[in-house]
Amino acid sequence: MKINVVALSLFIIGALAAPAWEHKGDSDTRLEHYKEQGNDLFYCQSGWELVHSSNHEYGLVLEKFHNKRTLGWLLDLIKKTMDKLWNEYEKLKEICDKKKKEWDDKEKWYQDKKKECDKKKDEYDHEKEKYDQCKKGWEDAKKRGDKGKEAENKKCIDEEEEKCDEKKKEWDDKKKEQDKAEKDRDQKKKEYDYYKKQCDKKKEEYDEEKEEYEKEKDD
Repeated sequence: MKINVVALSLFIIGALAAPAWEHKGDSDTRLEHYKEQGNDLFYCQSGWELVHSSNHEYGLVLEKFHNKRTLGWLLDLIKKTMDKLWNEYEKLKEICDKKKKEWDDKEKWYQDKKKECDKKKDEYDHEKEKYDQCKKGWEDAKKRGDKGKEAENKKCIDEEEEKCDEKKKEWDDKKKEQDKAEKDRDQKKKEYDYYKKQCDKKKEEYDEEKEEYEKEKDD
């Protein structure tokens, strides 16, 4: 809990000349009233108290409180801030965990599609290899003038060409599915990274308040 000492000093100087100090005697009652009304209370460890009323009237209550009592209020304010930050962190972490699961699911989906795509590519490569062999056999037979082998390999070329076209189409279709899965996976990764960053930032804010709390408590 960091108090603006300069601003506090200016309030004190201005308030010393104001008639508001006529109410000094019942400061405890007034403070409890302010607290019950839900106004903002800011405490500094020296024991001074700055009161901001809901109707925007400012005043300083010149009442020196026991340090232990003042420190208790200070720790209470820091603790409330810690609780608020922790609740925000838990909400962000819940979203972050959800996004992580979505990303993991998309990663698994992508790997499955990639495996299917690789399989179709292997099938295409196999048919393409057979096609290339038939084509080479046809060219060799043609050079030798072997009409029988030439016709045989020509038939093989036609059959394998049809199979190659079929496998190529299957491979292309699987490649499109893989590309879509990859795009969806990358999008989920971006969403997860965004919320992870927010989550880490909120945890860092909480840790800073906790460190301040422990420091004030030890002092």
